[in-house]
Parts: sequence; C-alpha cells; structure tokens
Amino acid sequence: MKHRLVLTATLGCGVFAALIFVGVLVFNATLDRIVIEQAERTSVAWAGYIGNRMSRIEHIANGAMLSDEEQQFLSGVRGFGDIFRFKLFDTKGRIRLISDDLNTDLANNPTVGEDNWKALSVVETGEPYSELEDGRLKTDRPDVYAETYVPVWRNDRMVAVAEVYMDRTAETAALRSSFLSFGWRAAGLALLALSIPAGVAVWTAVQLQRQNRILNIERNRAREAERTKGRFLAHMSHEFRTPLNSIQGLTQVLLRGDLGPLENTKHREYVQDIYESGEHLLSLVNDVLDLSKIDFGKYDLTESDFDIGKCVNAALQVVKGWEASAPLTLAVHGLETGLFVHADRRAIYQSVLNLLSNAVKFTPPGGTIDLSVELDNDGECILTVADTGIGIPERDQAQIFEPFSQRGNHEYVAARRGTGLGLALVKSLVELHGGRVSLTSAPGAGTTVCIHLPKSRVVNPPTTV
Repeated sequence: MKHRLVLTATLGCGVFAALIFVGVLVFNATLDRIVIEQAERTSVAWAGYIGNRMSRIEHIANGAMLSDEEQQFLSGVRGFGDIFRFKLFDTKGRIRLISDDLNTDLANNPTVGEDNWKALSVVETGEPYSELEDGRLKTDRPDVYAETYVPVWRNDRMVAVAEVYMDRTAETAALRSSFLSFGWRAAGLALLALSIPAGVAVWTAVQLQRQNRILNIERNRAREAERTKGRFLAHMSHEFRTPLNSIQGLTQVLLRGDLGPLENTKHREYVQDIYESGEHLLSLVNDVLDLSKIDFGKYDLTESDFDIGKCVNAALQVVKGWEASAPLTLAVHGLETGLFVHADRRAIYQSVLNLLSNAVKFTPPGGTIDLSVELDNDGECILTVADTGIGIPERDQAQIFEPFSQRGNHEYVAARRGTGLGLALVKSLVELHGGRVSLTSAPGAGTTVCIHLPKSRVVNPPTTV
C-alpha cells in the first residue's frame, strides 16, 4: 500500500509539472498571438492611410525619387501609433525605401536590395505576415517589437508591400502581468484539485483493479460460452441432419412406391405427414445454423454476378406448388429485364423464398401475391413481395424481424404459426450485402416487404431508370 501511495504521489507531481509546462507553452503562444494580431491591425491601418494619401505610391514602389513633400509626409507617419521604422518593397519583393534614410538608393545596393521572401509571400497571398522580435540585444530596438509585412492597395490593386516595425514593449508587459495573475490562480486551483487525499486515490485504484479482474473473468467466460455454443451447434446440426436425411429419403421411397404401393390411404397420409414434418425440422435446423453463423461472423458470402430476375423466378416456381393447394393469384413484374447483381445467389434466393412463404402462409384463398424487381431513382435494386393477406398489427411490427417472433393472436395465424426465423434470417442475409429490409402492413390490408440491395451491387444498370 505504501508503494502505491508513493506511486500515486509521484504521478500527481508529474501531472502537475506537466500541466505547468503545458500552461507556460500555451501562455507564451497566446500572448504572442494577441500582440501580433494587434500589431497587424495597426499596420494594416497605417498601410491603408499612406496608400490613400500618397498619389504616387505605386511609382515610388517602382523606384521613383521622393519629392520634398513626400519625404516630409513619410517622416511624419513614422510616428503613427507605436511605429518607429518602416520599409517599402515593390511587388517583386525588392526593397525600394527605408525610413532610416529616405534618399538611399536601395534598389542598386547589393546588400539591402535583395529579394525579400517575406514580402513575396505577402504578394502571393495578399495576407499580412507578422513576427514578434526580442530587441534586448540590439542597440537601436525596443525590448519587444513586431515586424509586420502588409500589402499596400490602391484602387483594389496591390501596388507595394510595407514592412512596419512597431514597439510592443509596454503592451506585452501589461498582458504578461494579466496572464501571470490569471495563471497563478489557475495553478492554485489545479494544485487544489490534485491534492485529493491519497487514501481516496489508492481506494479508487484498488477498486479499478478489482473491476478489471471481474471484467476479465466475465470476458473469458463469454468467449468460452461462444466457443461452446459453436461446438454445440455444429454437433447438433450433424446429429439432427443425419437422421432427418434418412427419414426424408425413406419416406420418399415409400411415397414413390419403390417397394410397392401404399394401398391403405391412411398409411399414405401418415407417411406424407412424416415427410413434411421432417422437411420442416430440416429447414428449422438450417435456419438456426445460418443465423448462428451470421451472429458469430462466420457466414461467408459466395458472391457472383447473376440475373436477379431468374433467381427470383426460381423461388416463385417453388411457391406455385404451394399455391396449388390454396388458390392464390400470383402477379410478377420486372423478372425479364436481364438485370444482373453481384451477390450471394443462394442467400438472395433463400430470402425471396422466405418472403413468398410468409405471403402464401398468411394470405387466405382467393388473395393476391405480387412479386416485382425494379431499380429505384437512387439506383438501388428493389425486390418487393406484396400480399393481400391478414396484415400485421402496428404493435407487432417493431419486433417482427426478431428471431422467433410470431404475429398476433389472429385465429388465421394460430393455425399457421412457423418458427419465427424467416424474416429474421432475411434481414440478416440482406444486411450482410450492405442492404436493408423495409415493411409496411396493416390488419386486413395486407403486407408489403421490400429487399433493398445497394447501388454498388447492381452490375448492369440501364442508362435510364
């Protein structure tokens, strides 16, 4: 515990030292920025003033000699605000004038007449450029001064660049005093915040360690539970499928009469019931396994380019066999357009088949089921299954896509309840493709379910939709 207390105290001191260091950096950067911004504002005003007052400013920037009146004016504006020195450059970055000696031929002086990159940067950007300088080691400079390069405009055109020297000593000292006063107060508050009793800090650390240990144990248990569930499903799928496949095969042999006809009508009905029950169980096992694979991220899509209309039509042919026992009107649209998508054909086929199965199951005889394939205005491929069945109450629609969800207590539904996995599996398979499923329904008005495949899945969209 003592070691932890020492460690906590050391960390606290380290944090406090780091806060002080960062605070100093922020303080200096903020102070410099404020001083520079104020210097820029004054320099821009000064440049605008001389640009408006001197009619020959453009000619002077190009090397013209100053008149006596212009020299007198420039000598006077040297005291504008805290400005104590200035230079003038042409738009090629060459120095043309310096306030220390207005008659010096700077353009032909190899020492001071070189191109100045700071002036050129102002020419290129049209924006001021400023630097804060320390003049304490220079004999003819204030302790703190700003050098600001500003554009000189005339008739909305840049004709020169002025370098303005401005004394910022008094302003910097005043700001530094204000900032230091604020800084000491902030440091005191920070120190107070870091002076929490060591026992509380240690207790918090111990509690965090304890919670971390508990979380690690629970995480390991969850991982083991997932692995156990995966092994269980794999084992049970084998244990279920093997006898179910045998049941399906043997009942088909009996129904076909390979070993002789089933002369007793009841015997044939029983065998048919056995076959249909086995088929239902096999479908249930497959659905549970597919959902489990998706949940675990183990369901791999086998993607290819295929004709979506032909895929949907294949599912429709299966449904027509069911429809024969309960007459329904089947309408189709857009199945012959030759539209290709890039997706897992088996997953799309299974999704459409599940939707059609629900439509047939919950549409009374004489109803209508409409199946269509189309592209919407956004280029998405829309597969729609609409029926005139009993519909779904609004209170049940929120969880209709949840696994094992069942519809309401309608007496027509009670005799046709399934596993409740069909719509859940459709939603999961479609979302694996980056798509979505939408549903609209009302009791007595039927149900419409749409599969939306994203535009990126469409291989050959037509030029116009």
